[in-house]
Amino acid sequence: MPKISAATLRSLPVPLPPERDFQRVNRAIDRAFSWIESVGKDVLKAVDLSRRLEDEVLRKAFRGELLVQDPNDEQASVLLEQIRAHRSQQSTAIPGAKREMAPRTRKVRGLTEGKNMGKKRSDVEADFLRQTLNSLGGKAAAKEVWQRSGMDIDEFYKQLRQELKAGHIREGASKEELVLAHAA
Repeated sequence: MPKISAATLRSLPVPLPPERDFQRVNRAIDRAFSWIESVGKDVLKAVDLSRRLEDEVLRKAFRGELLVQDPNDEQASVLLEQIRAHRSQQSTAIPGAKREMAPRTRKVRGLTEGKNMGKKRSDVEADFLRQTLNSLGGKAAAKEVWQRSGMDIDEFYKQLRQELKAGHIREGASKEELVLAHAA
């Protein structure tokens, strides 16, 4: 401040607490900062654990390990065979149509490398699945929406959960069906 000079400041008395009180307050502040730092580290650990748990829950869900399996459900191998048969029927139904081959991939240090690894959530808009579902007429099986989206399956379910929370999409009459939230 222009009206306060160094000489004026030097002439002002500055009360200081007794040394014992000063050290007690200083120790209390040090303990508080130490506690805050410890809580901060615990929060970072909890966030990391939460991310790992979310990933593990998704892995278990895709392996069918979260719920007790109904013995009347068909095996995945049967479902895969039905999908293959359906695809071959589609390619033979259109004369001259060629079936698109999946890109070849190779394993490198536990990761699959290939031309098409699937879209990531960072590659798409916040309402990408709503747009995809809209292009399918506003109502479709979750599997059909996933296939049309071109997303990696893990990324698809993370995006789906986000859009369900945002209210863009809702489950239909059956758990396997997705419906635009504003649709009847």
